[in-house]
This record gives sequence, structure tokens and C-alpha cells, in this order.
Amino acid sequence: NYKKADKAAHFLERRAGVTNTCGITNLRDVLSHFATLLDPRTPQDKRRDQIGNAEEHLRRAIIEPYEIGLASLTEKFKPTYDTYREKVIPLRNTQGFRTAPDRAQVDGRLADIDESAEKGKSAKGKNLWDEEWEDGVTGLVEAFDRLSDLHNEIEEWVFRYRQDHQGRHSIRMHYIAIIIGIVGSIAVGIAIARYTPLLEIPRSDPAQIQNPSSH
Repeated sequence: NYKKADKAAHFLERRAGVTNTCGITNLRDVLSHFATLLDPRTPQDKRRDQIGNAEEHLRRAIIEPYEIGLASLTEKFKPTYDTYREKVIPLRNTQGFRTAPDRAQVDGRLADIDESAEKGKSAKGKNLWDEEWEDGVTGLVEAFDRLSDLHNEIEEWVFRYRQDHQGRHSIRMHYIAIIIGIVGSIAVGIAIARYTPLLEIPRSDPAQIQNPSSH
């Protein structure tokens, strides 16, 4: 069963990206209980308790990493789904977003994920290492895998929305720049047309000014 604990630690750190503090702590406690069991000073009537306690910590070293990994992924999913509901779902009837899942579809998948996760929560509360407990561990793994797939899908749609939004914004800014250029050109043309006649006012002939009597 130590291999299962090691596998759970690998899952938490590699897939969920969370340091396996809980696993290390529980395995340390397993060793502590075994040390107490083997200590000659431990009363005989306390030895059996050490075995039960060590087993409990080993179970927790296996199941808790999956539970923590799922909780961490859930926290990442929430803001992504909030953005998806706010930005993507209203665009489902527009080009490029028609195949995006609607809220009912996403919530249905989340309900299935919660059902799998619930098996793990129920198993953790048991003090018996049996098939139902193993099914609980499997349920947590399945819940994580399904939520990971859903998160990646939703995140991809949000990314597509942002690209589309940025593209539309760039087009708008391009048109605004063109309009500003046209308006500026018209303004310059009006200014030139208005002030050019002032620059062309005829001046008096110097010869006429010097010889007024010639007339």
C-alpha cells in the first residue's frame, strides 16, 4: 500500500501542481506509530492501537492527495467558468461560438463530477480498508480527470472569445484611425480654403504712391 501512497503523491505534485505536504506528514506518522509499536517500553495493550493508527494514516496518505488535488482544480475552474458564463454563453448564436456548450450541458457534467467526488468523501470517513474505500479513491481520480477535461474545454472557449474580442477591438481602432484621418484632412482643407483669400489681398503700386500728380 505504500506504492499507492507514492502514486498519490506523484499525482498531487505532477498533475495538480500542489506540494504533497499532507502525504509526507501522514507517512511520517505511520513510521512514528510503527516506532512506538516496536518500542519495548510500549505496553502490550497499546500495541494493537499503533497498528490501527498507522493504517489510518496510510489510508489518509493515499486518499487526501486526490481530495486536495480536486479541491485545487475546483478553485481554478470557478473563475474560468464565471468568465465563460458571462462572455461566451451570450455569443452561442454567433459565428464561431455555436458549438460552445450551454450552461445546462456544463452543469450536467459538473453534477456527474460531484457524484464521483462524493464517493471519495464518503470513503474518507470510513475506518475500513475495503472495496468501497477503494472505489472512493477511484471516484476522486475520475472526478479530477473529468473536471480537468471540462476546465481545458471551457478555458479554450474563453481564450477564443478573448482573441475574437481583441480582433474586433483592433478593427474598431483601425476604423477610428481612418475616420480621424479623414476628418483631419477635411479640417485642414477647410482651414486652407478659409485663409487663402486673406493671403492674396492685392497691394498698392509703389509707383502710383510716389507720383500722385501724374494723373
